[in-house]
Amino acid sequence: MLNLDAVLKETEKLNIELKKAQENLKKVEIKYKNLLERSSDIIFVHQDGKIVLASKACAILLGAKSPKELIGKDLLFDIVHPDYREIVKKRDYKILKKNKEVGFLEEKIMKLNGEIIDVDVCAVPFTYKGKPAIKVYARDLTKIKKLQEKSYKNSENLKNLNIYLQSVLEKERLKISREIHDELGQMLSFLKLDIQNILNLIPKDNKNIIEKLNTILNLINIIIERIRIMSYQLRPPILDHLGLFAAVKWQIDEFNKITGIKCKLKIEPEKIKLDEEISITIFRVIQEALTNILRHSKASKVNINIKMNNNILILSIKDNGIGISTKDINESKSLGLLSMKERISNINGNFKIYGIEGKGTVIRIKIPLCLNNQND
Repeated sequence: MLNLDAVLKETEKLNIELKKAQENLKKVEIKYKNLLERSSDIIFVHQDGKIVLASKACAILLGAKSPKELIGKDLLFDIVHPDYREIVKKRDYKILKKNKEVGFLEEKIMKLNGEIIDVDVCAVPFTYKGKPAIKVYARDLTKIKKLQEKSYKNSENLKNLNIYLQSVLEKERLKISREIHDELGQMLSFLKLDIQNILNLIPKDNKNIIEKLNTILNLINIIIERIRIMSYQLRPPILDHLGLFAAVKWQIDEFNKITGIKCKLKIEPEKIKLDEEISITIFRVIQEALTNILRHSKASKVNINIKMNNNILILSIKDNGIGISTKDINESKSLGLLSMKERISNINGNFKIYGIEGKGTVIRIKIPLCLNNQND
């Protein structure tokens, strides 16, 4: 038979121990609450959708006078931005039902005055007063976002300034090219005609004078040819009159003649309608790439391919030289590379360059074209 007195005594003993445990738990909760309220970290605990604990830093973040002002606030409707309520619901379900923590999520929340701020939050399972709850850790992203926005605006301003400067530079190049070709070229041509007329008037027995004048004529011819090349390099008229691909062919022919480096061009299809900005950009990039190849690559062959694929213009320039190193690619003083990257970036293109030691360098460029840039 059960000893009733013994059972009663054991029950009383268990009640006392339970009471002590509850008192200790309450003390721990009060101690944790006090520590949490003084914490410099942004932390809060919510249970059944209501905030039950909050740190001082959390109160400051949400614009409350003290953590107590946040107690009882509805998490979803008072704190979480409407755009993120469904996401938060799903995260809370995962925490409570599966007892799993969820990683950091960038979201928007509302301060008590209605101001919207950006935060990064993660949440873990928690127990409060013996019942399941959720503890949330947050990081204020407001300053970071402002710095990002400022950086983005500065980047956009620099990009717009660069586009403007490139436009001004191209106009100046066109102007100088025409002045050199038309004015200086014409003046030298007139001078050449005058000397030829003088030669016709000089008696043939004045060999010394005739020889000197012929020397001057040869020099004028050389200067006229140099002026033609210089004006074409500044801005080839063929680019404006016959388009990009005729200009690229001319540039490659000149490169072959001057350097002796074999350069092959392949275009698929040969007729593609491009606006002026894209045409000039591609021409300048090819020009800069050929200059770099001549200066640094020690190449004997260059292949240039231009093709259209799903309204994307793809340009590849490959040489068989020594191959550019990663250090040279990342070198901030590589003005040629920087110029090419910026030009392609200005027309929303993608620029990649890589080198294989002893096998050469490859430049790959992709430029999305507007719908009106269709094949002829």
